[in-house]
Amino acid sequence: MLDQYDLVGIVKGEDKIPQQKRDNPENEKDIFEWKQRDCRARGYIISTINLKQQLLLIDRTTANQMWSTLSVQYLEQASANLHDLRAQWYQYKYKKGTGMYVFIADIKAIAHLHIPILLHYRKRTYHRPNGLGHQDCI
Repeated sequence: MLDQYDLVGIVKGEDKIPQQKRDNPENEKDIFEWKQRDCRARGYIISTINLKQQLLLIDRTTANQMWSTLSVQYLEQASANLHDLRAQWYQYKYKKGTGMYVFIADIKAIAHLHIPILLHYRKRTYHRPNGLGHQDCI
């Protein structure tokens, strides 16, 4: 939905609210349109999360603030679960009587949970040398 209505930039904080300019009706229109898009993005975020998460967002005023709060919460929970995910990954075995399709789907499900966490920690930890020093995190 966010992509369909061109709201991803609002949520990620890439599309900022236009600066207020005096006596400029065009600028006021841009500000109004940005606020409408932000309101729609906030509505989509709120409608897709549980009540406990909604309570965390009660004082957030923009979709970007909401997204940032949810991202931090996810990463905190994910890092706490990293050990369990690694154990699931290394201990998972084929169960007799299940089809290969189910086995592969189960492995993909574990990887789907595991890989984003590992990539996050990799970005925070490692730097790749560049010809002029260090490049941004990979």
